[in-house]
Amino acid sequence: MNIEKLDIIQVSQTYGFNDWRRELIQKLEQELAYIRQQVDELVVLIFGSFITDVPFPHDVDLFISFKPSKDYVADILRYGLDRLHPDVIDIQYRKLEYDLFSAEELVVYFNNNPLNFREGICLDRVIELVDVY
Repeated sequence: MNIEKLDIIQVSQTYGFNDWRRELIQKLEQELAYIRQQVDELVVLIFGSFITDVPFPHDVDLFISFKPSKDYVADILRYGLDRLHPDVIDIQYRKLEYDLFSAEELVVYFNNNPLNFREGICLDRVIELVDVY
């Protein structure tokens, strides 16, 4: 498992090599800003085709862990996170387990999920987005 730690500027410099990717990064920044309004702490992993050299990935795949803000905990429990760009920012998280997990713990959990295993999905390379707060 390879976990690379990058901030959003480094992600933009490394993966924003065309207009479509820059648009995805802009939407990622907007989505994270919106999520930060709902949570007190946040760990963000980026994976999938966005962190490859595919010129036009369909979306940005995220696996996150968070502690909900007390003002949003009831809504998150009932409806899930409120989102801005679910069409291009694909966010997965551990439903009903709102504790902060490290990047390493998230990868182990994801890779041990029977649904992912059956589909042959395994996180072998991820980016931990640092300085999200």
